[in-house]
Amino acid sequence: MHWSHLVRDLFPDGQVYLNLRGFDVTDKPVQPHDALFTLLSAFRVPSEKIPQSTHERSAMLRNVVAGRRMLMVLDNAVSTDQVTPLLPANQSCVVLVTSRNRLDGLVATGDGRQLTLGLFDEVDSSALLASYLSPERVEQEREAFDELLKLCAGLPLALSIVGARAWCSPNLPLAQFVDELRDAHFRLDALDTGDDAASSVRAVFSWSYDALSPAAKRMFRLLGLHTGPDVSRHAAGALADVTEDEARHQLDELVRAHLLELRTDGRYQFHDLLRVYALERATSDETDDERDAAARRAVRWYLHAANQADRAMLAFKPVHNIIDPPAHWSFPEQSDPEHAKAWFMAEETNLVEAIRRAVELGEHAVAWRLPQTMSSFWYVYNKRWELWAEMLRISLEHAVLDGDVNGEASAHSSLGIVANDLRRYEEAVDHYHRAIALFPRIDEKWLVGITYNSLGHTYVGMGKLPEAMAALRQAAEAYEEIGNTWGRAWALQGTASAYNAMGDHEKALEYGLLTLAAWHDVDYTHGIGSGLNLLGEIHLAAGDYEAAIDYYDQAVQARQSINDRFGIANALRGKALAEWRAGRVDEARESYRQALPILTALESPELETVEAELAQLDAEHP
Repeated sequence: MHWSHLVRDLFPDGQVYLNLRGFDVTDKPVQPHDALFTLLSAFRVPSEKIPQSTHERSAMLRNVVAGRRMLMVLDNAVSTDQVTPLLPANQSCVVLVTSRNRLDGLVATGDGRQLTLGLFDEVDSSALLASYLSPERVEQEREAFDELLKLCAGLPLALSIVGARAWCSPNLPLAQFVDELRDAHFRLDALDTGDDAASSVRAVFSWSYDALSPAAKRMFRLLGLHTGPDVSRHAAGALADVTEDEARHQLDELVRAHLLELRTDGRYQFHDLLRVYALERATSDETDDERDAAARRAVRWYLHAANQADRAMLAFKPVHNIIDPPAHWSFPEQSDPEHAKAWFMAEETNLVEAIRRAVELGEHAVAWRLPQTMSSFWYVYNKRWELWAEMLRISLEHAVLDGDVNGEASAHSSLGIVANDLRRYEEAVDHYHRAIALFPRIDEKWLVGITYNSLGHTYVGMGKLPEAMAALRQAAEAYEEIGNTWGRAWALQGTASAYNAMGDHEKALEYGLLTLAAWHDVDYTHGIGSGLNLLGEIHLAAGDYEAAIDYYDQAVQARQSINDRFGIANALRGKALAEWRAGRVDEARESYRQALPILTALESPELETVEAELAQLDAEHP
């Protein structure tokens, strides 16, 4: 309307405004038949000459406005079908249509151009809210003011309502409004002036919601139960228990109604306030049993999807399935390890939320399996040790509650790996022994191999080399028994590392080369990088610094190819040591400086050691 007034002089033959009441809280949308009568009457066509059929009225309107330079504002439209009969045929008329829906049909079939009014950015949000307040009040209560901006999340109506309420209550601190908005259960109550529906966020949302199809309404409500920051169409389909095509149609309808946002990566997300409204509708319109069933479907879908990704990322690892998923559920394609890794990166927060939701639901089988399914991702690609350990503690607790001994032993074994990474060796050994104590009751020989192999690795770190060799022999036997070549490569690598720690560099090199060949045989890039790094360590310990530098360089390249950040930093640190001892001081300093920001970002326990080594290098070679 503001724009129309600005440009009215460009349309000397007239301007017409018509409210189509597409989302009117008090009345039904205007039918095209009736809208045409109103428009023709505005052009002074006598009522008795207005035709009875919609088609004839539309044709008459086109004749009436032919050749005129006019501006028509069709406000608050509900659909393309409502608008199309009202459009003139000549190019000299401009029609401005406003709607809460996208009306893609006007773009697809005519000369329409779409302009989506998005949320306010921080600058505009601040300007709007500040317009209701004195500069002194904004300055004196800056922290609360900034928090209000965050809670309104760029929604102009929310900002206006909060501003109006604050303006009407000049003696109330802004912090009081912050407290009201922070409580999600009452947030929409706080965004209501109490005067009329148009100044209530809840009421305005309801206008778009009420215009949805029943299926889209249900999808909207159930999405309110989703606890993650975004959702894929596959997960949404499982939440609503519909096919992929049905989910896509329902999600598209929500996007067209601006009740859901489709991001450029193909994932969907709510505006914060719409998420609150969706949860309200789910609470009021879905039964307890329906909400519970939807939440259980969602966490089970994430387990099945994670299992599929884990298979693609690491084909040698056994996968913990409960049952096969329903045939009509869909899953993203996981064609290779890179796709699987990317999926885990995109879904990590949702997966963690699914674990926590499974705990709330008492879904023990999901709560213990899902953290273990994610362990390979955390081990190789995303060293978030504290989060990983937290999830594994949940896994252990719920494996016990589920009565699954395999799950209990696997949780202990994985917790040992995390503790070893953090150099908490005694804690790691304790978890490994707890897992080993359960071995007579389990049926997963792969787990026996990985546990003994990890125990051997920890013993090497502790300097307990005879114990390390004994554990590694047991690991090799377990892997040989089940013919697992991937595990055999790990056992070879642990043995090479033990020989290197003993000072037997010849034996260490022999087993190190066997390890690298084994990793190439199974085409496991993470293992190849790990094997190259080990060969760098062996040559460094043997004093062959140039060979060590070469192997570390190759290790960096292998790790970079899979974006293994911790592996990259570890190889750079080893390379720096080799360069330092080879007298290549400037190159060593550069390698350290490349490793430091990676270790800092990962909050790695190696950070202090590397910082100390670089400080010593700088002190010796200013």
